[in-house]
Amino acid sequence: MTLKPQTLLLGVVVVALAAIAGYWSLLAVPRDLPGAVVPDAAALRAQTVDAVVPDAALVQAIAARPLFIPGRRPLADDAQATTDSASTSGGGRLVLKGVLGAGDVGVAILSRDGVVRRLSRGQVVDGWTLEQIDGRVARFSGAGGETMELKLEHLTQGTAGQAQAVPPPLQPQSADPQAAAGTTTAPPPPPAPVVRPAAGALSPEELVAARRARREALLRSQAN
Repeated sequence: MTLKPQTLLLGVVVVALAAIAGYWSLLAVPRDLPGAVVPDAAALRAQTVDAVVPDAALVQAIAARPLFIPGRRPLADDAQATTDSASTSGGGRLVLKGVLGAGDVGVAILSRDGVVRRLSRGQVVDGWTLEQIDGRVARFSGAGGETMELKLEHLTQGTAGQAQAVPPPLQPQSADPQAAAGTTTAPPPPPAPVVRPAAGALSPEELVAARRARREALLRSQAN
């Protein structure tokens, strides 16, 4: 028995209508959705954390081997000398280079005109007494009740001497030995001097970029 095309088409239409009706019947069924969960108010409350005061012995041990001083050797205690010379000292401004500890047991590392000195709480420099170290700020008080704050400064990398000079590519040689023998070629120029950057002037990313540039120049010269 052979079905006619009209009969097959009618059957397909009936099946499609039945599927659509079943789909819409499922959508019409009401569904109970869960309500919103309200978090506990105690879970949203921020917890307070007490500040941890470092041990005085630990601060003194760190000050004995300061991180910001070449050689990691402690500086001489020149607080009294700076007090005596406060009225006559001119020079540049004081710069806060580093801090050790915090609060009453903090140590400030100061610099002026390239001279670095270490100052503990209660010591005087240029008539200013170190009162407290709070995070990245050192607070001083003057004889007349004035106050001064020094914020920790970071060294900015200079632009001079940062990039290494890339040697020039080698001169291409002729493939014909006879032509090369009959032609007088000028000697290749001497390699450019390598500029040595100052210590700490280049960041790791800049060093990687300079090495990559030298390697690419060498590969290009070998390919030629």
